[in-house]
Amino acid sequence: MKSITPQAGKKVLQYSKRAFGLFTSTLLLFTSFIILNQNAEAQPLICPPRALEQVTDETTGDSSRPALNADGTLVVFTSSADINGGNPDGNFEIYLFDWATGIYTQLTDETAGDSLEPAINADGTRIAFESAANINGGKPEGNSETYLVDTTTGIIAQITDEPAGDSLLPSINADGTRIAIQSAANINGGNPEGNRKIYLFNTTTGIFTQITDETIADSFDPIIDAVGTLIVFHSRLNLNGGNPEGNREVYLYDTTTGITTQITFTTVGENLHATISADGTRIAFHSDADLTGGNPDMNIEVFLFDIPTGMFTQITDETVGVSADASINGDGTHIVFESNADINGGNPEGNFEIYYFDTETGMFTQITDETTGDSFLPAINPDGTRIAFESNADINGWNPEGNLEVYLTACIDPNAPSSVPTLSQWAL
Repeated sequence: MKSITPQAGKKVLQYSKRAFGLFTSTLLLFTSFIILNQNAEAQPLICPPRALEQVTDETTGDSSRPALNADGTLVVFTSSADINGGNPDGNFEIYLFDWATGIYTQLTDETAGDSLEPAINADGTRIAFESAANINGGKPEGNSETYLVDTTTGIIAQITDEPAGDSLLPSINADGTRIAIQSAANINGGNPEGNRKIYLFNTTTGIFTQITDETIADSFDPIIDAVGTLIVFHSRLNLNGGNPEGNREVYLYDTTTGITTQITFTTVGENLHATISADGTRIAFHSDADLTGGNPDMNIEVFLFDIPTGMFTQITDETVGVSADASINGDGTHIVFESNADINGGNPEGNFEIYYFDTETGMFTQITDETTGDSFLPAINPDGTRIAFESNADINGWNPEGNLEVYLTACIDPNAPSSVPTLSQWAL
């Protein structure tokens, strides 16, 4: 494992310090404003422009698929760029960026095979990913397997080890002890058909649990909650006769009961990229189905499902454009997503921009605003104050090449509860 602070890292760190200084000043001023205006109307999210930091800055290679730890200070991503001088072959490797120090750590270093789709636990000590590389010398077949790296030791453990079938898209819970994956491998002997199925791996016991078991349907994209007891995914399976059409529907699996619940029921349309809040109460996803009667044009829109009440809410409602790939914060009150719709009148060009939605105020905030280039795949941390995403836009003037780069922004929620500081006996 390489941990190097290159010149590019220093530049990002310097920019980060400048941005943080401005961010801190803005926060102090705005907190004072809130104290004096307790009865003010709800305000949109504030994301100071200079708090939007370009994490990667390379002239060749793409950096993408960022994920955040709980406090949003660690960003894990995949990149084909030679960030630390340790990737001259240009494979996709897994990197970790520490926002506080500006240090990049290259977690994988292989001459052949790509490592993709990283997922990070709450304190950033465990990162799961998929890779077709022969990382530990135990994978000569070259199919994709799931790996787990301990960032404190640099040790990479191979989680799956099958002669055929890919194990992909890992999702890790808060303490890093449970990993949900999608796999076409016959891991426990329960998948001779080779369909894509959902599995749960317990790092403490080393036991795999096969969540789905259908002979003719595929299941995709598992996301696990913080505790590790709930897994949301989408599938074409016909569970209990609820999906005879074979659409992609959203399902929820409870590890404590072993029960799988079908969340969406659509005869026309597809429901994709479901993600669950850390507390396991809300699911965000995108769909071109008319789930609430508000999408007769069948655009791809973002929806929210409240698990305790069973209620759906259509978050976006545009006649033109696609809104997709939502990420939801810890308690399900804040959602970020990508869209090429002109939601607030700030995107007439129709680029893909990053938006932030506050479920409590009903307000949208447009995070990016570029005339050329697209921004994709946002990730939000649990308290909803930090957002990472990938973009080929020249957002800060540092990406004229138009590569995919990773960005991180720090935002202030003016509607969050604020406390009045207690004065000392000297009124300080």
